[in-house]
Formats: sequence, C-alpha cells, structure tokens
Amino acid sequence: MGAITQVVPHVIPHRIHINGNATDQIQLRVRGVSGQTANVIEAQNSAGTTLFSVDNSGNLTITGSISAVINETVTGDLTLTGALTVNGNTILGNGVGDTITITGTPTFQTAVQMDGALNITGITTTQSL
Repeated sequence: MGAITQVVPHVIPHRIHINGNATDQIQLRVRGVSGQTANVIEAQNSAGTTLFSVDNSGNLTITGSISAVINETVTGDLTLTGALTVNGNTILGNGVGDTITITGTPTFQTAVQMDGALNITGITTTQSL
C-alpha cells in the first residue's frame, strides 16, 4: 500500500490525503467484515443525507446528478429514475434478443434509427409511423 500522509488542515483543505507511490499497487481499499449488512462506503452531506454509497453486495447508489465522460460497457441491469439525457451516438442493446423497455413518454430531439423489428403496443399517435 502507498504511504499515508497526514495533512495539516490549514495547509491543504482536506482531512485525509493518500499519495500513492507505486503504479502496480491498489491505492485505497475498504474491506467490510464478514456478514456486514450496512453500507461499506458512504458519503453524506452536512445534514446526514447519504449522497453516495456502496452496499455490502457492491451496489452503487448515487443521489443527485451524474456528469460523466466515459466509454464503458454496463453488464447486467441498470435502473434509472428520473430523466436520462444522452448527447452523442448511443447504442442501446446490440445482441440478439435484447429487449429495451421504455416506461413513460420518451422524447427524441433528432431522428431515431432502428435496425430490426419495432413492436409498439398500446400507442396512440396522430402521425403515421
């Protein structure tokens, strides 16, 4: 593990500073105890509201907005509550048998391209498809 540096609060404005000293080592590790039921990691605001947490199963919960520039693959289920804004080219489902379910009213700002079959159930529209 890298060296732990104690920081004087009036010199640098944070309480804990970890300065790694080896590129092939983990710089921070938090390990829960066997049978842990509470969150392993939690960040709270001054009112005690949890803003970010990782539970004992590895589930990540974030309250608030996420602004990310990433090139990542999500495997498994992803549940979003609230609005999803995507800027740029986006691929949703790229395998045989993928199912994309939209609950609510989707809004598309530009043309939408769909390859393969499009099944629409229970739609009312004033425009032809």
